[in-house]
Amino acid sequence: MNIKKIIFAFITLIATTSIAYFINIWIGIVFICIIISLYSINRYFKYRIHIVNKDIINFMTDTKRDFDVLIIGKPLKNKPEDLRNKRILTFTHKKRTLFASYLYLIHNFSYLKEDGNGIVYILSDKDENKNHVTIFDLLSYHKVIRMKLKADSSFITRFPIFFYFKKFKNKEFFIEENIPLRNRIKTFCEERNIKVKIINQ
Repeated sequence: MNIKKIIFAFITLIATTSIAYFINIWIGIVFICIIISLYSINRYFKYRIHIVNKDIINFMTDTKRDFDVLIIGKPLKNKPEDLRNKRILTFTHKKRTLFASYLYLIHNFSYLKEDGNGIVYILSDKDENKNHVTIFDLLSYHKVIRMKLKADSSFITRFPIFFYFKKFKNKEFFIEENIPLRNRIKTFCEERNIKVKIINQ
């Protein structure tokens, strides 16, 4: 959705509300209620996005390191026995695509132990190969990544309500576009001596 069109629509709504209020007080009250509702929903979306990304580590200020396990993708339904008593860093959400999981991986793999015993679990739907991310993923990505997704505008983070159904698609990430995402994930981990398990749920 074009951001300029959204801003224009928002201004139009406010102007219409003002005019309607002077023409008919009841119409004005209805429009005011709509605006309050949109504001409340937008705040709720911002809260949910924050909760989904609550485990984000600030590289400059946070000293947390040396995790045993990194879990990314869909929510884990059954916790494997070998994950007990492990230091785990988790980034999961029910709408997370395999492409979004790949981006989380390249952002957070360095927080695993460097002794070769760190393991990554990628949780995905079977045969899922979607090339987009959602509003719930953007907060954790570096600005350069968001720019490639054409999602670096502050308007997006301030008003997630307008982008809840938006799919920010991968168009400029890969030179060789025909390589499956699962293969990219495995190669990325192998090159860094990281164990990886891709689990279809």
